[in-house]
Amino acid sequence: MSITAELGVLFGVSFKRAVEISVPEKLPDMMVPEVHDHEFDADTVKLMFAWDMGALPRKNLLLNGPTGSGKSSLVEQYAARMNREVIRVGCHGRMEFQDLLGSQKLTRDDQGGVVTTYQDGPLVMAMRRGAILLLDESNFLSPAVVGGLNGVLDEAPLLNPDTGELIHPAAGFRIAATGNAVDGGADSADFRGTQRQNIALLDRYIAVEVDYMSPMSEAKILHKAVGNLTGETIDLMIRVANEVRASYKQRAVGVTLSTRVLISWGSLIDKFSGGAKGEELLAEIKKTLGYALLNRASPDDRYVVGGLLERCWAGGTQVK
Repeated sequence: MSITAELGVLFGVSFKRAVEISVPEKLPDMMVPEVHDHEFDADTVKLMFAWDMGALPRKNLLLNGPTGSGKSSLVEQYAARMNREVIRVGCHGRMEFQDLLGSQKLTRDDQGGVVTTYQDGPLVMAMRRGAILLLDESNFLSPAVVGGLNGVLDEAPLLNPDTGELIHPAAGFRIAATGNAVDGGADSADFRGTQRQNIALLDRYIAVEVDYMSPMSEAKILHKAVGNLTGETIDLMIRVANEVRASYKQRAVGVTLSTRVLISWGSLIDKFSGGAKGEELLAEIKKTLGYALLNRASPDDRYVVGGLLERCWAGGTQVK
């Protein structure tokens, strides 16, 4: 079963002409992400839809951008609106290719006895289900794991050496990978443990650069998420966030403010401010920024970000 929808309406964007699509019905056992507020732009929706439909030269998507810019949420929120299954894997340097394939597990049978069964890993599961395999922070993967993925990235069937099964990907199987400083350039110094990705690997992807949302888009999301915040408070928070992000990009600080941290900060302000005004409100804003971000930062970063907050408070319209 499927439903007919208009692509632009589904994602809240405008196209020159309407594009009607069929969206599969969401069933209870489907691994579809929940829908959350997300601001899309028309070009990104157009690209992701073409990728999803197999209309691009490659079925692998690489999303590169700074920490907290919404790379993973872009994939998940696209999938949520399209009722597409997503199997998300957090990559790390100790991961082995076998972790993606599967392993033998001890389970109990109907009589209570212990039996050994083979349990598919996330890669095999995504291939069987025709799902999107989302590789978070993929540039943490070792060259050995990347080499194991090359055949799958080339859309070839996968031979599982443990079982001898040749697995053909079901229709709809896609790979989306996210990363920071994928090119190994200057920013890579901020991501210890990342591996520089070689040209042969990068050639297997369609690349998308993801940056932080515009202030207007982020203000809309923050207002929806924390409805009790005043417009002045939201404006202050976003100005602080963009100052911190600019400093982070220049490597002046080692922390940044993602949209999810902004929402957390806003929720804390809502709970702790209690109608405070003036300097009393500023004190609550500082305290809650500590809870949301700075209490896990270095003393130097706390000092710099605290100064940015003071400057934004003094330089803009003060929150009443």
